[in-house]
Amino acid sequence: LLAQMSETVPLATNYRTRPMVVQFNNRFFAWLISRYYSDNPLLQEIYTDANSLLAHGIEEAPHSFGQTSPAGKQGGCVQLAFCNADDDSDSYAPLYTTAYELILRQQALGYTPGDITVLADNNKTLSTLSACLADHGLRSASSESMLLATSTVVQLLYALLRHLNTPAERMHQLHVLHYMWRLNLVPNNYTDLFYRQEKQPDSEQRIYAFSLQDYLQQQGIAFDRQRLQHLSLYELCEELLRIFPISNKDSMFVVSFLNFVARYGSSHRQSLSEFLDYLERKLPLLSSHTPSDSNAIQLMTVHKSKGLEAPVVIYLLPDKGKPNGTHWVQLKNNPLSDINVARVEHSQQSTLFDAQRDAEQQEKEMDRVNLSYVAFTRPKDKLLIVVEDHATSKNNKSPNPLNQQLYDYAIECVNSGLCHKDTETDIFRFGNDEVKQSNEEHAAHEQHVTLENLTFASWKDRIVVANSSNNTLSTQESIQRGVELHDLLALIHHADDLDHALLHYTRQNACSDEHSNNLRRAVEKVLYHPDTARFFAPAKEVKTECSLCYRSDTLRPDRIVMHTDETWVVDFKTGAPMATHFGQVTNYCRAMVAMGYPKVKGYIIYLTNEEPHVVAVN
Repeated sequence: LLAQMSETVPLATNYRTRPMVVQFNNRFFAWLISRYYSDNPLLQEIYTDANSLLAHGIEEAPHSFGQTSPAGKQGGCVQLAFCNADDDSDSYAPLYTTAYELILRQQALGYTPGDITVLADNNKTLSTLSACLADHGLRSASSESMLLATSTVVQLLYALLRHLNTPAERMHQLHVLHYMWRLNLVPNNYTDLFYRQEKQPDSEQRIYAFSLQDYLQQQGIAFDRQRLQHLSLYELCEELLRIFPISNKDSMFVVSFLNFVARYGSSHRQSLSEFLDYLERKLPLLSSHTPSDSNAIQLMTVHKSKGLEAPVVIYLLPDKGKPNGTHWVQLKNNPLSDINVARVEHSQQSTLFDAQRDAEQQEKEMDRVNLSYVAFTRPKDKLLIVVEDHATSKNNKSPNPLNQQLYDYAIECVNSGLCHKDTETDIFRFGNDEVKQSNEEHAAHEQHVTLENLTFASWKDRIVVANSSNNTLSTQESIQRGVELHDLLALIHHADDLDHALLHYTRQNACSDEHSNNLRRAVEKVLYHPDTARFFAPAKEVKTECSLCYRSDTLRPDRIVMHTDETWVVDFKTGAPMATHFGQVTNYCRAMVAMGYPKVKGYIIYLTNEEPHVVAVN
């Protein structure tokens, strides 16, 4: 209904962009449509009256797609910089070094890094440019560069957390060393140390002798695995940042990561294994949000730039077009298969699919031209296009048509006196590359605060805690004890599983014999106590730590015991009973009822130091 009632009204006057950029876009796209796409009805419908605009100008083509500039607005510049596609003289291709040189030029003319936006058709091109700029000391920002996963410090923290969760896993140890090497904390030969083997006494067997904890302590890093495992999640991350010499590195990413840990800890229990499961899913998506006007060169794809603007726009056009050898067609009454589509090779000869091929080609041309128009109309002051020349290209892919079209247009403009070609470089210039003009509307200076130094002083050094009794178990020890019992009970379906589960848990967490014996005694109190033994009796189907989806929430009860005629939902808690405990188990039970399980009953088992205490939830 809205589509039927609406009307498309073109904006005839461009108040944002300087006249030279507007004039270039008017003439270039009119020339492009007239020269190459006169037989494409899709483009003819969008870029109306292109022939008249090209021949007589905007004044004589009022119904064309072109725009005018308001009276009094002056200036603007367009540059077409052509460079070789293949050049082994530098570590980066000329496409990227040319872009870097253009950025330096604009900074010399008074434009700040935040005034400059670089566009490309894909993220691969932007990633290479970001690396090139970083190697030359220029800071850039993009949605991809802000991802926490790109921070070496965050990756080191992630590797350390995984190592603390499963100390015996050698791959996690190697990841820790790898990210330490990237931070210049270990020498290049760290792999030699890691894979070094020693011969066993009185045996021909050789074993890996590397111990990460011993190695870190030899490097002066106070890494005590057992002490760290007793900390809450947030304190653990802060403590790792304290003991490793990585202060003031990737500060923006570190703060964002700590905020993520704090948010998780406020609504989840302090289980490292559960947190790592959650982090594994979330880390590729987490980003450090910065203001859009941050003083860094902005990098983005053309698609993401729609509706945005920048004083200076640099558009990168690598010569890597996609092969045009095949296309999709629809099959009618296919006797060989139920599939009604197929991918066929292009042919110079007439085939049954010529009409479909031509229609697809026209749509591709429309998409390509429209994408270029979006890029060309983003700047306010200057449009700088860096074009790879396909003439020297060694790749076997068909060239990007726009690259050749821009070159042909530039040559024609030089011959007609519409632009100037630099005598020493392949740069064609429309208008003057002038210094930045002050904007009275935005004359007020904004002050940016950069977070450079981070400190993570332990709360124990700042707060004095008065204990009511010297015999009271510390809060951190209670938390760690609860987490260990939770993790170990999650491995036990029935009481007979204790030996196997304890062996697996102690190996994964490198527990000492004394610690293992303490865990056994604590779990046996739960497994064989008269009030709780029924929850671990054999011949009953048991689910531990399974996820339930209920009313758009994901619930995770500790234990579900299923009988033929009733269902028990069990949750383990430490500390004093709280109302939230009962609400949590009630939701678990409601989810089980909604799934059709019979006679659902809820129970909370409080794991006290003396003996377990069972509370029924109505």
